[in-house]
Amino acid sequence: MDKELASLLVNYKACLEQIFEINNKVDQLNTSEQLAANNEKTPEKVTELISKVKLDVDTALKRRCTEANTAKSDVQYYIDDALWNCACRTTLKPTKESDKYRLEQLMCTLFDIEKQSHDTIDDENSVNQFHEDLHQWLLQVATIYITVYTEMEDQKRVFLFLLDTPHVIWAVPLIQLPPIYDTIQMDSYIEIMSQLLEKATWTEEDNYLAILDQLTVDYHYGRFLESYRSKDNEKEADLLNITNKLTNILFNGTRRFHDMRSLTKRLCQTIIQITQLFIEGTNYDQDRIDTFLTDLIDLFHNTENYTTWIFLPQFPFKALSIQALWQLTLQLLHLDDFPEPVTLEKILESPLDMDPFKSLLEDNQTHGIFMLNSLTNVCTSIPSGVDQLSQHDPIATCILIVVSYVLFQIAFIDKELRSMYYRDVRDHFDIVCQQHSFIASLLLRWTVEHMSKMQNMALYLFHSLPINKWTVLKNDLKWLHQLLLSESTVDIQLAKYIIENLNYGYTYVMDTEISKSQPWHSRRRPFLGYDIHEDLAFLILDACQRFQPLSDTNKGTIDLVTSAVVSNYIATNSGNDFIHWSWTIVQRLKLYDCPLSTRAADIELSLTPTFLRTVLNSYSDMSASHSALVIYVSLMLSATSRHFLRFESGDGWLKLLTILKRGKPEAVIQIMSEMIPSFVYMHGDDLFNDASLSDFLKHLFLTKVQMESIIGANVWQAQLIDDSVMDQGFGFSYVDLMIHCWLKTVFRKNDWINQRAMVAIMDSLCRLAFILKRRKLIHPMLIEEYRRLERQGNQQLQQQQQQQQQQHFGENNGSPNLARFIRSMVYEGNVVPTLLANNDEWFGLRGINISKAPGINNHHIWFVFEALLAETAVERPYREEILKENFKHPKRPLDFFSIYRWLQHILIVPVDHPLLPLFLQMFFCLHYQKLDDTTTLGSILFNKKPELLSKLRDYIANVQTYFGQKMIMAPDLAERFQQLYYAMWLWLGHNELLKHDYDLQQLPTHYNVDRLKLCYLRTEDEQPWYDESLYWVDLVDRNRLLQEFMQYPWESSERFRTKGKSEDCSTSSLKSRRSKMTSESTAAPLPPVYFREPNKVT
Repeated sequence: MDKELASLLVNYKACLEQIFEINNKVDQLNTSEQLAANNEKTPEKVTELISKVKLDVDTALKRRCTEANTAKSDVQYYIDDALWNCACRTTLKPTKESDKYRLEQLMCTLFDIEKQSHDTIDDENSVNQFHEDLHQWLLQVATIYITVYTEMEDQKRVFLFLLDTPHVIWAVPLIQLPPIYDTIQMDSYIEIMSQLLEKATWTEEDNYLAILDQLTVDYHYGRFLESYRSKDNEKEADLLNITNKLTNILFNGTRRFHDMRSLTKRLCQTIIQITQLFIEGTNYDQDRIDTFLTDLIDLFHNTENYTTWIFLPQFPFKALSIQALWQLTLQLLHLDDFPEPVTLEKILESPLDMDPFKSLLEDNQTHGIFMLNSLTNVCTSIPSGVDQLSQHDPIATCILIVVSYVLFQIAFIDKELRSMYYRDVRDHFDIVCQQHSFIASLLLRWTVEHMSKMQNMALYLFHSLPINKWTVLKNDLKWLHQLLLSESTVDIQLAKYIIENLNYGYTYVMDTEISKSQPWHSRRRPFLGYDIHEDLAFLILDACQRFQPLSDTNKGTIDLVTSAVVSNYIATNSGNDFIHWSWTIVQRLKLYDCPLSTRAADIELSLTPTFLRTVLNSYSDMSASHSALVIYVSLMLSATSRHFLRFESGDGWLKLLTILKRGKPEAVIQIMSEMIPSFVYMHGDDLFNDASLSDFLKHLFLTKVQMESIIGANVWQAQLIDDSVMDQGFGFSYVDLMIHCWLKTVFRKNDWINQRAMVAIMDSLCRLAFILKRRKLIHPMLIEEYRRLERQGNQQLQQQQQQQQQQHFGENNGSPNLARFIRSMVYEGNVVPTLLANNDEWFGLRGINISKAPGINNHHIWFVFEALLAETAVERPYREEILKENFKHPKRPLDFFSIYRWLQHILIVPVDHPLLPLFLQMFFCLHYQKLDDTTTLGSILFNKKPELLSKLRDYIANVQTYFGQKMIMAPDLAERFQQLYYAMWLWLGHNELLKHDYDLQQLPTHYNVDRLKLCYLRTEDEQPWYDESLYWVDLVDRNRLLQEFMQYPWESSERFRTKGKSEDCSTSSLKSRRSKMTSESTAAPLPPVYFREPNKVT
């Protein structure tokens, strides 16, 4: 100890204490003075005496303050002088041994005086001021010492000083341990931890927490572990001993400080973190890992400290061997005498003595919750799929079964415990079943066996399970079947809930077996096996029988089907609901993926035409719907839906009609989406050449089925086939074939343009042809169809005129077929056909009463585009002769000229439709088309109808405004279109453009002159309706349309989509977990080093 420094410190402390005494006297005098002032009878001499004494005290206080400042300056000068004279001042490196001794003397003296001042506290205020100054001097001296002398022993010396300090939070920055690279340093570090947790006597928890934060135990251990692993000559036993020693010290700390909850939590967290780091960072043999972990788990398990139990589930159980997990499970469940399993059957049949474990859970619910958490983590530590290997090593599977059974019994069967634990256990089963789906199968079995006790709790349990990840076993279907046939509503609800939420989708594992009915592409494997899909279908069919009373003789599959149809059973609401529910489930099954079923083949034999007509004519909706469901299942699982010849010979069309009329129209969409691509792939266009298809489509249209879904799915499959065959070097296109077949089906109907459904099909085909660049299939056929309509119209007109000449009276009874197949008008003996019909007037015309106005279709824009292109091309001779006719005797009425038709349809095209730029292109090409050297088509035709151009200009202004508003969301694209439509608006307002000699180069840039040149003063042969390469396709995002088409979830497309969704399956590593606790940045930095030149204050 430095006696001189001690003397100076004692003097300074005495000065502070004297100041405190004087302050007390001042307070007393102030009180007396106040009392005298409040008392009128106080003698004047007393008042004068108080004032005199107060003046003397103030004088003494000033003198003592001056003395205290001088004493403080003397201490500061002494310390500054001692530090200034150290040889290490300039280098901050160890130089003279005397420097180290001098610094240690200073620290020792300061720490000793600091401790003494706490032991003899007379005045809290004076001591607080003294401690504040003392701490600053200690930080000044110790910072220099720690900076210069960085060895572990030197740092430990400072730490030992701090242990004797009554309050240490202020000195936490002085704990600066060097990086630990070897076992010697680690031993010193462990000794520091031992000193902290065994000898420190602080009563305030914050002191320990602050020190632990500064020591960063897990960080230093991790650094040591990394260094240790890099040294091959080290012994693994040393590392294990060091880790054991450190964890034991930490755990002993939890025992000593069990009343300090936050400190106990911090110590437990540190133990868990060290354990995880040790497991991840070493390659010990499994026996040593098992011993190390089980010993630690025993410590946590056997303690009576509630705070310690919290951390029991956090141990890395995955590091334990299966055998160790089995022993741990028995220990946690108090099943010490339970035999090791040999087979799964034996473990399922062996009785479990759960009374000791139940008693534990009943006595202490808090302990029980963490015990159950630990058991759950034991289960999740076992790798997935162990049940599939159970015949070789059943122990892992038996752990899962035993734990699950105990949890199930506690939470849902035991009357005393279930109210305490059912919520926690339900959540635990969710976690376990995520990894081991067969546990859900066991839960179903146990639930059915105890259904009388569970009741609504059964549904509560399964609501929390990941049923969509449950790989259902064949044996599970038996339990589901039993529930469905139960008389209890609760049982049926449970079965329906489970079946509804099973995963009927696909995995991203490709099936190695190529489908025989769809062999053009590899397919994904269903999540549930093919046999499960088939068995579920027949299970549901069998459950439907409970709503159809049967005789004892009708027990076979075929008998069940036929009797269901002829039954006179009257449908009930519950029966209808169940049949409807059955339809929704069966349609989700992947029946078309399944192999051919012998059961379905047997049912097919009984589905005779007579039987099918009986179903069609049945007066019982429920009976007919049930029978249609049977027909649907048998059709999807039999050869009838896989081969066109079997389809024809097996009354396939009649079966489809039965499903459509008495079942679900959506099922027909599914069947045709699956079936047609297969038939086309193997039999070409045979299906479409069958006259029954047209007849069936009539019925299909009456149900308002969206044919676009079927056609889109068919073309998507055809594109998939093309992609496959193109890879193999074949040039034949199934997309061309599919589109051509559907076009042929439409054109087979003479009056197709008068049927909304047929036009809707054409609209879908036109859209797909445009997206897939197959317009060459559409355009020629539409022109040919136009010619056909023109010929037939003229023939019909001639016949009708002859009939009119022969008639002398009565009503006009001309042929009604004219109005059903053509939309036209009579003009001086000529028929003007059109492919477009009015939206609200779908040709209920009779005789010669033909409308004088052309049709406008605002529902099918894609078809309108192709139809107008065809009509524009056919109209060529009428445009060429319009100058000659000069409107006196035109061969074609003005309203039917295509330029008006384009304009009328532009006005009703949605502003965001992809084809709007092309509609406007065709209009402007016609508007500025060069008829001769001085005349354009627009100048002639709009001379008498200028109001149409005004409407068009207003519409373009609205479109421009629309894209102006979208510039916030998609600035680049919207700005481009906004400028384009603004330029078009300017074109229409600039009448000089209709003059043949106008120079476009004089127009400003915002007229978009380059675009205007593409349609300005072109001759007939240069127009885009003859050459698709002239289309403004740069304004149509064809790639986006194609991507949307390919990515759309068409029926039956999911099985062929091989690109899986990216899922983040990673778990947090030990390194990331370590960063959640402490790191190098967690420790408070050392205060800055400063040397002050001594300055004696006089």
